[in-house]
Amino acid sequence: MPGRDLAWNRVLEGGKQALDKEQPMDTTIRKFKSADAGELQRVILDSIGHLSPWVAWCSPAFCLEDARSWIESRLNVMARGGGASWAVVDAQTQVILGGVDLRLLSAPYNIGVMDYWVRRQVVNQGIATLAVGHALRAGFSCLGLQRIEFHIPSDNIAGISVALKAGARFDSPKAGPSSRASESVCLNVVAEDRLIDLAPRTRTYFPDTGNRLCPSLQIAV
Repeated sequence: MPGRDLAWNRVLEGGKQALDKEQPMDTTIRKFKSADAGELQRVILDSIGHLSPWVAWCSPAFCLEDARSWIESRLNVMARGGGASWAVVDAQTQVILGGVDLRLLSAPYNIGVMDYWVRRQVVNQGIATLAVGHALRAGFSCLGLQRIEFHIPSDNIAGISVALKAGARFDSPKAGPSSRASESVCLNVVAEDRLIDLAPRTRTYFPDTGNRLCPSLQIAV
């Protein structure tokens, strides 16, 4: 597929340098709350076109009760220490711009896996890269993770580009576009890696549970 190969070349050649050309709005992450259900439903329904190929729970049938159930499930996971889920919001207006989900993949080895999405109106504005940077810092600094992985379909060029710009690297040096669109690639960032300084003034909030993965902290990232 020549078109996809060209897109991959742009991603790999652009790499992290592309971040210098982006001027995203002042963005922060915070944990989802029950009151977000209505806005979350509206954002998802307005973004079906570009989210549904990659986000399994994103469909035209996504209703208010679905939004409530999804938020409740993520809050429960956070309370149990199984990961963290954040709303990506405009720091000034608090409008929801997207979401980042960080799940515990292997407790003995402190490995997590991260997913992310942004709403239709802010695609290609650097918001996802910024949000992933916030979440990576939180995952390493507050949640005690040593490695964070990204499992992304090989034809999701935009998603892979975000991970690369946030400092991730392919698990295999030979990783790249696949002839089968259904295959996924794995990228990762480890705690020892030097991350791009994306937003030093942003604050991240964690639930008050006191367990290992979700300490009661408010930190500058």
